[in-house]
Order: sequence, then C-alpha cells, then structure tokens
Amino acid sequence: MTKTLKRYRLPLIWLLLSGGLAAYLYYLFYEAADKTALLPGRTTDAHHQIEMECAACHTDEKLENVFTSAGVTNEACNACHKEDLANFSDSHPVRKFKNPENAVFLQHIDALNCITCHSEHNAKITGKMAVSVPSDYCAHCHDVTLRTVESHKDLAFDTCSTAGCHNYHDNISLEPSYLLRHFGESKMLLDPHLPPAKDKVPCPDPWSSTSSQHCASCHDTEMSDFKKGKHGMRLAFKNLSPMTPDKARIPMKNSASHAAMDCRACHQPEKKTDPLFASQNACYQCHDDEHTRNFQSSPHFTRNTGVTCATCHMPAEDREGQLVINHDNTANLRPNEKMIKNVCTDCHGLQFAMDSMTSPSLLKSNFSSAPTGTHPGIKWAVDAKIKRGGDDAKRLQEILEALQGN
Repeated sequence: MTKTLKRYRLPLIWLLLSGGLAAYLYYLFYEAADKTALLPGRTTDAHHQIEMECAACHTDEKLENVFTSAGVTNEACNACHKEDLANFSDSHPVRKFKNPENAVFLQHIDALNCITCHSEHNAKITGKMAVSVPSDYCAHCHDVTLRTVESHKDLAFDTCSTAGCHNYHDNISLEPSYLLRHFGESKMLLDPHLPPAKDKVPCPDPWSSTSSQHCASCHDTEMSDFKKGKHGMRLAFKNLSPMTPDKARIPMKNSASHAAMDCRACHQPEKKTDPLFASQNACYQCHDDEHTRNFQSSPHFTRNTGVTCATCHMPAEDREGQLVINHDNTANLRPNEKMIKNVCTDCHGLQFAMDSMTSPSLLKSNFSSAPTGTHPGIKWAVDAKIKRGGDDAKRLQEILEALQGN
C-alpha cells in the first residue's frame, strides 16, 4: 500500500491541485461577486469604476490579444468619448494624421489609435490622465519647437503637460489669441459673476420611486451627463450597480462607504428646503480628501462669495440657449486646467487663475491663499506678439509697460 501511494503521490497531488484550481475558477467566474482577481493588472483611475464591465472596451478584440489592451478598438473608446472629443477644439484629431502631409509622423507614434497612448492594466507605465507612453512623447513630432520657439529653448519635452501648458486633445484655453485677449487682467475682475443657477422645477412625486431612471424621465440631459462622470458612469452599464464611496481611489468617509451614488444621494427630497444641500453639503457626506476638508476655511467660503462645490465641479453651461447644470462631475477635471476657462475666469483674471490652478499646494489647500508662482504662458505669447509687431502689438506693449511700472 505504501509503495502504491508513493507511486501515485505526484499524480494525486497534481489532481488535487488541478481540482482545487478548477473549483476556484468556477467560483470566480460564476459565483463570486468580486471578480477583480480576473483582471490582468491595475485599471487606470479613469476606468476603474467600470473595470468589471470588460465588454465595454473589449468588444471585437482579436483572439491572440485576449486580456490585453492591444485588441481594443477606437470604436470602443468612442462609444463613451466621441461626444467629448467632438466638443473639443481637438489639436490632434485622427483626420489630421490621415492627411498625406502628416503621414511621416506616424513613423514615430501611431496617432491613429487611442490605445497607443491610453493602454490599460499596466500601472508601471501609466501616468496622469491614463497616458501610458513616455512623458516626452511630444518630441516625436515637435522636436523643432525647441530650436525655433525662443521661449521654449531651455525646456524639456517631459514638461509639456505638467504645468498646465499643453493638453493633447484640447488646447483652446491656451491658444495665443485667447491668452493675448486676457493679458493685463486684475486678480479679481471688476464685474465678477457666478453663472446663474438653473430654475428649479419641483419634482411632481419625488417619493414615488428610488430609481434614477425615474428621474431621467424628466431630466434626461442631466442623467446623460451624470453617466459620463465618476459619480454615475457605472449606471451606463446595466450589469453594474451604482458607485459607492468604498470603490473610490481618493479618501472618503467610512460612514458613507456603502451609500449608492444615484440621483437621491445628492437630491434627497427631505432636504429640498436646504438650497446648499445638493450643491455643497451632500459632497461632505462622502468626500474626505484634503481639498474638500479645506473648503470651509477658504476665501470662497468664508467671504460668502456664493461659490459652492457645484459652482466649480458642476458648472452651469449655456447649451444652444438653454442653461444646463453639467452633472458630469469630472468634465473639467480631465485635466483640471480645463476649469480655468469655464469656471475660474468668471471672477478672476486669466493670469491669476492659471497661477492658482497650476499650483499643487493651492489645489490641496482649496486656494486658501494667493499664488506665489507665475505661469509664464501669457508672457511668452505677449513677448512673441510684440516681437512680430502688428496691430495689437502696441496695445500689448502699453499694458506691459503699465504692469512693469506698478
């Protein structure tokens, strides 16, 4: 008997291990609620909320590329991002690289495919904004910049997007014409204004349903926006439950760990008499990061400016003559410099806004003090325009001399 056991010991161990592995995989695929163990690597902060909805990205991938980003098509990316890209002043649209004159650039970087720069499941190479190419990738096409643009001669290519300067898809806020128009503005505009709040339409029967779909029957625009942001993007997929704060990657309060992020999380009917609840106090229920905790000691709050969390993170927008509160809470955080144009400059001069938004310490303190550094972008544009001359150069020179005199 002993000899028999010794003879079959290894096969028996192999069978036991194989059976155990098969049982574990069966449980993982068919029984377990948490299937993160199936992921080939950490998902980016942009997509981790929907990482269990694999089919959202891996639609028609090639068999040999299963479980990798290589088989994800542009169509899969555009299913969520097409509208945003259309609304951008896209600096690098695909059509630009289909132009035969620009074909040479494709030898250095395949700019026709989203996954060239945005691959998933590889935390070691993934940086800000889910960019997974080396930070000096701009040099592939723009190496001539350092030789021909005087203000950039001493800069390195890995700083292109680190100081609020260049966003690959949308540079409209930093176009020279925009910078020049706002040169010389004071820190606080003479006529600061907050966008008007949208008139509230009372819900006819707020208690009739707890479903967000119930709200969407009247508020379809708001719901569409909500599903694009971190708060609501899980609701865009029928197989996913609403987001809960315990799934977030930024500090959240333990007391709110399992609170479902749907419409009622912020618009609670019992709080309808409190005008600050949905726009400010609701945020405190969950968020526990340094930026949030510092808000009530910041000038925006202590000076009774009327600014709330929603003023900056869910701003009112004019869409074809209709005032809409953008419920995509991350719309102007991709990257956060986008907030400069559609929020900060409602009240502040452009230079002050750029100085503030590109300061990591001020972001953490929720702008509790004035910026100490100066973003050089506007000055570079002004110097270049004055050097070239033209109709606007004299005006800019006069403003520059006045500022230097002060």
